[in-house]
Amino acid sequence: MLQNFNTRKKLLLFPVLFVLLIIVSAFVYTHYNNIANKRNHVAIETEKFIQYMAKSRISVYQFLRIPTEENRQHVLMNLKYLKDSVTQTKAEFVSAQNIELANQIISLVDNYLAEYESFAKDKIIDFSNNINLENDEIKQDIARMVKVGVDVENKISEINQNAIKLREDAYTTLTVDLIVLVIIATIIFTIISLIISNSVVNSINGFKEGLLSFFSYLNRESNSVNLLDDSAKDE
Repeated sequence: MLQNFNTRKKLLLFPVLFVLLIIVSAFVYTHYNNIANKRNHVAIETEKFIQYMAKSRISVYQFLRIPTEENRQHVLMNLKYLKDSVTQTKAEFVSAQNIELANQIISLVDNYLAEYESFAKDKIIDFSNNINLENDEIKQDIARMVKVGVDVENKISEINQNAIKLREDAYTTLTVDLIVLVIIATIIFTIISLIISNSVVNSINGFKEGLLSFFSYLNRESNSVNLLDDSAKDE
């Protein structure tokens, strides 16, 4: 195909090829960099789950020490932040495992809220009546809440680890793809360069041979004319 191009067009293929490689490289980088950034954002959001859960545990501890309506509302607010954060971030998950973990966390938080609401009302009434003793029922409520809280923490830890791994995989994929792209681009550019160079050199050699043939022909014609002149003089 290159034989149909003149030398000027062949040389123009170099900048055209370079621009195409730049465009492809930019597209690949943008695509995988966006994926890596999204997964990094998700990993950061899952770390907030841990913070909200820690705040929830502290607020529950404060409520157990001083079971007032104000402290009860603090617990509900922190648990609501946790649930809302998980619900919103779930829409950004690409892993089916993380989506399932998010659903489990939401369900566990709802269970915790149900246990807490029943427990908190009785605890506030007892506290207002200066009753500080914990009967078996209250202890069982606390034990159930602790169990649910531990399950939530385990799920949050698991989902955070998965998100971090996906983020690392995305950045690794980005790096590997860029290296592969550079290698492939270098090979393609080198092969095309050699083909074009050989084509240009062959064209130049052909032109050179044509000139040599032309001058050789002129030289032969000149010698023939000289021979005829010498023969005429001899006669």
